[in-house]
Amino acid sequence: VIQCKAYKKGVGKSDVIDIRDTIEHYSAQGYFLAVSSYLTTPLTEHLEKLRNGGQYWVDWWTRSEIEDRLKIHPDIVTRFPNIVRIEK
Repeated sequence: VIQCKAYKKGVGKSDVIDIRDTIEHYSAQGYFLAVSSYLTTPLTEHLEKLRNGGQYWVDWWTRSEIEDRLKIHPDIVTRFPNIVRIEK
């Protein structure tokens, strides 16, 4: 299951509810969250707990991880200039 949140503020636990239920509902093996800002500490701790439980694959990218990956792959920026840009 992949979920994206485009918020200017931090993304908190109340913004991402029922992760485990969603995974089970779709018979998924894991969960990935991509956010345009950052995660609050309670959400990060919750995701780490799910990940460390070993039952599901769990990962997340914040704005900084997304930007780091785009810097490594500038071809993506070039292919999607109306959607993606790297600020210098």
